[in-house]
Amino acid sequence: LGGYEMRSSPNGTQPGHACVARARAYRTTLAVAEHAAIRDCLEQTVRVYPDYADAWVWLASTYIDEYRFGYNLRESHEVALNRAGQAAKRAVQIAPFSAAAQAITALAAHLAGDDELYQLAAGHALSINPNDTRVLRILGSINFARGNYDYALEFIEKANSLVKGSPNLAPTDYFVTALASFAKYDYSKTIRLLNNLAQRNFLMEAFLAAAYAKSG
Repeated sequence: LGGYEMRSSPNGTQPGHACVARARAYRTTLAVAEHAAIRDCLEQTVRVYPDYADAWVWLASTYIDEYRFGYNLRESHEVALNRAGQAAKRAVQIAPFSAAAQAITALAAHLAGDDELYQLAAGHALSINPNDTRVLRILGSINFARGNYDYALEFIEKANSLVKGSPNLAPTDYFVTALASFAKYDYSKTIRLLNNLAQRNFLMEAFLAAAYAKSG
């Protein structure tokens, strides 16, 4: 994640730093077994360090997973999405020049149907850091959801190219690319990409099954 302000993180030795590091690792797997503990840890972190913008960004992200995947849903999807929006808003208040804070705000706004805020936050995120891989991945997933498959692939492929030679792409990278392939009737590519995932949630499994069915 890039574009942070000075107040975006406490001293690296503080316990909250470990929670944020764990949240970053969770994004590479999206393992439901990790989600609740990370969410709880981040909630504790922002209580202790209320001006830690990075923690608010990652907390918003875990609330979004609670909303869209149903991970460890505590009350309702609506409550989870509202919490995501509030956490993203807090991150931007603390660090308005954080590309990550603006990007997670764009995602929360998109999910809430607030197109004006989505457009504003997405534009800010790209202007702050057009090469932030987290920003590019978020905007890729949003554009796929909006039916803009070519834009979605453009964002994801740029993000992947910026991960210098690393084979460890995030599950969402494979998933968005697979969905774009599915939308273009390339079911064999969809199957190959989804089978590259060591762990798949129910939505990924559903698309994999659909791709197998379509491929005959």
